[in-house]
Amino acid sequence: MTLWESIGTHGAASCRAEPDTYRDITMFVKSRLLTPGPTAVAESTRLAMAAAQPHHRSAAFGATFKRAGELLRWFWDTDDDVLFVSGSGTAGMEAAMRTCLRADDDVVVITGGKFAERWQTIAKLIGVQVHAVDIAWGDSVTREQLDAVLSRCTKVDALVMVASETSTGAYHDPALVSSVLRARFPDALLMVDGITAVGTMDISMRRDDIDVLVSGTQKAFGLPPGGAMVGVSQRAWTRAERPGCTAYYLDLRRERKQTATGQSAYTPATPLIIGLVSVLETWHGVGRARVFEHAKALAEATRAAMQALGLELYPTGTPSAALTTVKVPEGLTASQLRTWMRTKAGVTVAGGQDDLKETVLRFGTLGATDPFDVIQGVSAFEMALISFGVDIQPGAGVAAAQEVLRSALNAGEPLIYSP
Repeated sequence: MTLWESIGTHGAASCRAEPDTYRDITMFVKSRLLTPGPTAVAESTRLAMAAAQPHHRSAAFGATFKRAGELLRWFWDTDDDVLFVSGSGTAGMEAAMRTCLRADDDVVVITGGKFAERWQTIAKLIGVQVHAVDIAWGDSVTREQLDAVLSRCTKVDALVMVASETSTGAYHDPALVSSVLRARFPDALLMVDGITAVGTMDISMRRDDIDVLVSGTQKAFGLPPGGAMVGVSQRAWTRAERPGCTAYYLDLRRERKQTATGQSAYTPATPLIIGLVSVLETWHGVGRARVFEHAKALAEATRAAMQALGLELYPTGTPSAALTTVKVPEGLTASQLRTWMRTKAGVTVAGGQDDLKETVLRFGTLGATDPFDVIQGVSAFEMALISFGVDIQPGAGVAAAQEVLRSALNAGEPLIYSP
């Protein structure tokens, strides 16, 4: 028997094999990260960070550090300082709160999720008087809810809020909050956790009259964890100069003073700053609006897919463009579906937090995520559901996502980058 006859014989046998023989086949799959953080990192970003690292006090890195500040001010839409803090988004928020708040301040905190509760806890540790705007998890704050609390306050020094509440997938609009706050307490600080909102929603420090706006490298920027970016207004700096600051490493006044010289106060996360410049240069080339449109299309495609599969979205308020939160079908747990997707399809998504741990899944669509990552993630989710006996129409979610994404891709020339 010739080699070709042998190949042909085995090929024919393979075609006649029963379907259950696929149980003996080992599949190879790529790893895909679709969580709301950390997020996927593009190859171009990894290459930029992998280059030789200059000393953090050198002139070469000083030029990169300065450019990072210029690009951050552009994207935050402000002429004020946007500082880089080596630490997570939580470090950035705590730095802002400890730098600007004092023990005798009255601070309003909008609740409604895990991260809002974190800022409420930090505020209490600082010693301020906290006034909570209690929002149900999944809801978005309304004008009426906020004004009801503010109307009972005789003094408000600051209001702390989460724009994109990553634990629920709900969006709280800083522009709405700003308008209500300024009507009653025009000099109060508006401090915004924009950790997953910046880069996915159109937030402007200038337009929305925001005093503090924080984000993190491992979110929309598609960088590894370890860096926080903190925008601070002149009004906030004035408050920060009061006696009684409870921060040392997280004292943004110290960071601001050193940044003005072209250096950081402490040893910075140099690879992250180099990677940040790489990402922001790309964004600067296409403009802020296009960055937000990209995020919106990915989120809308994911939500359309879930609804086409007959599943219920979790947020009852305005959904965030950073992620889609969907309720797990009855009889299943988030862990079951997440484990199948990760171990069988290489796709990692997030479960819920606290009481939502096993009842929702969170699909992140930020970072270096493109339309075809979304389609692949939806396809893996469909296969997971079918594998657990959920009665869905195979391909229904993929088709719905494709419809949204096809329109988005045809709306303009896509930007091709190295994934």
